[in-house]
Amino acid sequence: MEHAGVLEIWRNARTKPEMALEEIDRLTAVGVRFGTVLADAG
Repeated sequence: MEHAGVLEIWRNARTKPEMALEEIDRLTAVGVRFGTVLADAG
């Protein structure tokens, strides 16, 4: 990850649900609005 230029703050292990919630938070923070979020059973 260092060679690829991944920032240190993104080099930690996260679960799929953690990544999904972070992405939803990121999108709503920039003004994206949606009524439904779908996810798999995992």
